[in-house]
Amino acid sequence: MIKDRLSYKAYLHYESDIYNPSKLGAGKSVVYRIFTPPAFAFLKSLRSLEYHYNTPGMYHKLLLPFVYWRYLKLSQKAGISISKNSCEKGLTLYHFGSIVVNAATRIGRNCCIMNNVNIGANAGSSKAPKIGDNVYIGPGAVIYGEIEIADGCYIGANAVVNKSILEPHAVIAGVPAKVIKFEQENWWQKNNMNREL
Repeated sequence: MIKDRLSYKAYLHYESDIYNPSKLGAGKSVVYRIFTPPAFAFLKSLRSLEYHYNTPGMYHKLLLPFVYWRYLKLSQKAGISISKNSCEKGLTLYHFGSIVVNAATRIGRNCCIMNNVNIGANAGSSKAPKIGDNVYIGPGAVIYGEIEIADGCYIGANAVVNKSILEPHAVIAGVPAKVIKFEQENWWQKNNMNREL
């Protein structure tokens, strides 16, 4: 969780690596800096909201309304609804559009959420999923209820997960979802990304 300026900067530096414009070449790098992808712009605004919300002091209280307003605008633009303090460091959003994460959800480090994902509670309940570290959530996946997902799991496209999966590194697919196999490497290790375990 972001608690001060040091941790805020650490989060931004860590998460910006995936969107590093220097990897794109000189021409695309300039365009990229001018037109920041909506998903990354939203992620930066989310971390800024967490920083000002969690850090005590009059300065942060005075800035909070403006920061929250910017967060809401970018949330609407990107079509992403993720509440403050629900995701640990390393959240990766490759695409924008229709991502909804319940405020009671807790997501661990280095998780990837693709487009059209819905993570929420059962109707009338305040209990939402708890998702471990290094989890990949494929496009169109639905995860709901008072359940837990173990570290290093892969949740396949359009899977509907309503039961806990406690075996690490499981590949989960289907409706309703079930474990179909196990993988040794995390999603980001397979993609040769420089991330911490």
